[in-house]
Amino acid sequence: MIKRVLFLTVGILSLMLAACETKAINNGKKENKMKTIELTKADFLKKIVDSLVSR
Repeated sequence: MIKRVLFLTVGILSLMLAACETKAINNGKKENKMKTIELTKADFLKKIVDSLVSR
């Protein structure tokens, strides 16, 4: 009985570890396609107000 529980626990932990490693590998392959833009203070505030008004 104890061997069965221990085997099951080790199996579950192995699967969890494999899933975490796969996710970490996939996250590293993402490319950042965002571009930075320069805004003046007035442009920034206008964008904030416009986004709040459009809600």
